[in-house]
Amino acid sequence: MAGSPPHRGSDETGVLASRQAIPEAQHPRVTEPTARSVAARSNAQDVAIVDADATVLDALKVMAERDTGAVAVMSPVGLVGIFTERDHARNALLGNRTAANTPVVDLVPGPPATVAPGDGLGRCLAELAERRATHLAVVDAGRVVGLLAEADLLAARVAHHQRIFHETEMDQKLLFLRGTYSC
Repeated sequence: MAGSPPHRGSDETGVLASRQAIPEAQHPRVTEPTARSVAARSNAQDVAIVDADATVLDALKVMAERDTGAVAVMSPVGLVGIFTERDHARNALLGNRTAANTPVVDLVPGPPATVAPGDGLGRCLAELAERRATHLAVVDAGRVVGLLAEADLLAARVAHHQRIFHETEMDQKLLFLRGTYSC
């Protein structure tokens, strides 16, 4: 609008821009976890899968049996989507639908959020944020090899930063003991 003050959120030199410019914490001896390593640590490699023609009730039963919050929905072509508890809670009771007569594929939102096994934590979290999703499929050569929850990725990020802080502290102690540490 003409004459209106500029929107503060669009200021490229504002607080948000300066926060985004902060480099990711790094240490030469601490490598960033990958989707593969997070899946291995969180036992997310045992992927719960349902066919695309399964009902919502079938998917919920698999989720209950496996004690998981999401299942990969597969068709003969490959991964169709990720069905979560959240999808059921938000969409299952719309109209005259019941869990027993609604195909799970009808409630799966758009294409699934996916990453390759070698993608880092930053890429995984960016994909979740971009898709506004809570779960992410780790896909290797067209095969789902892991299903990660946002909580798994955030826990891995916290553990990664703790390792960086620990290694940096050890470096400082070593320099102090050698007499070469300066503030």
